[in-house]
Amino acid sequence: MMNDDTISAEEHNEIFRSLRQLMRQNEGKMNKAELAQLLIGAAIVNGFDRGKRITGALATLGMNKQYAGIILRRLTGHAWQQHEDGRYTLIG
Repeated sequence: MMNDDTISAEEHNEIFRSLRQLMRQNEGKMNKAELAQLLIGAAIVNGFDRGKRITGALATLGMNKQYAGIILRRLTGHAWQQHEDGRYTLIG
């Protein structure tokens, strides 16, 4: 499984292309919180598994970094979990 420590530059770029496409497909169909949740989950699945990387990725996509952090924290234990080493994984 890919994670922040093993992502190559090419994989990094592909993850951002995927996140941008997902954002374009769902903007206007979801409220801001739902879109943030979707993008955070996709970031985690694709290997961005640390809080700063996740919120930074959403900021790069144009979302407010602090807001992304609020959603990340709010849904920890519900949609994803944070492990002792700080990495996030999806629940279920």
